[in-house]
Amino acid sequence: MFDDYYLLESETIEQEDIVCHLENLISMLKRYDNYEIAFVSEKDFYDMTNTCWAIKGNLCVFIESLNESNHIKKNFIATEKNIVQAFNDYFAKTWRNIPRENKEKANTIRFLQSLINICR
Repeated sequence: MFDDYYLLESETIEQEDIVCHLENLISMLKRYDNYEIAFVSEKDFYDMTNTCWAIKGNLCVFIESLNESNHIKKNFIATEKNIVQAFNDYFAKTWRNIPRENKEKANTIRFLQSLINICR
């Protein structure tokens, strides 16, 4: 299921595009040992639903936040060393709290393949 706020209203995604993205995820998971994906429930991680962030090394954090009530998206970059380290620490703690079966590559690949099969 897609997030309504992520997609532009005039844009539709073709099944073949979805399959292409899922196949790319599988390829990345198989090719790179450090590439991992975890599936979590919103009820377990409800505080993360409207904020996305990515850490680039120990240099900076890219942050995107969406206000659901007015659909305003805000983007930030933090480069202060202590803030970047805090995000690294938070991610590590969160990752440790995700059940092992939700982040095992074999399970992830099987699940992604099942989504591909549904799309075809």
